[in-house]
Amino acid sequence: MRIIYEKYPFLKLNNGIGVCNFTSPHRYIFTTGETLAACSDHIANSMKLKGQHTGTGRVIINGGQESIAIPQKDVDNWKEYIIKGWPQYRNEVMWLDVSIDYKIPDKMLDDILAINEMDIVDIILVPYPVLNAWKSDTKMQDKVIAGSEIIPELDIVNDHQLALNKMRTCHLYDRVKKVIYNDRFCK
Repeated sequence: MRIIYEKYPFLKLNNGIGVCNFTSPHRYIFTTGETLAACSDHIANSMKLKGQHTGTGRVIINGGQESIAIPQKDVDNWKEYIIKGWPQYRNEVMWLDVSIDYKIPDKMLDDILAINEMDIVDIILVPYPVLNAWKSDTKMQDKVIAGSEIIPELDIVNDHQLALNKMRTCHLYDRVKKVIYNDRFCK
């Protein structure tokens, strides 16, 4: 087993597929018994997505639900926001439905793009939220490229799309034992 950039464990599986663990603090055990090591806790914590949280307060009133949009600045104190604006709900059952909009930090972007350029790496295993955020950024980059006034003869490559070609999440074989397939990955 190798470590890429002194951060990300890499394993060439017996079937020839080169797999890199990008930021998971958990090891991957494949159906063949091969194991891809975990990233250190330090790396896992330092390579987190940037999350912007928004929320909708839900209040149960007489068997029905009331929805209250919570301003982003008030998400951390959502209950106080509701009680201040709607004091009649003080003793009602309520919760916050949270929506998270993840953004890829620059250091994560740089590392994924660099790993993508390595010929030995066929699969970059990433957590699902990373894959989802990357897909969103790729769509945005596609729109920027499509709308640019750059000379049409130039071949503009969406580097996000190139990296997305290698990025995958694991496909579980056994959820309880946390064993994943060695030849099936989720895109």
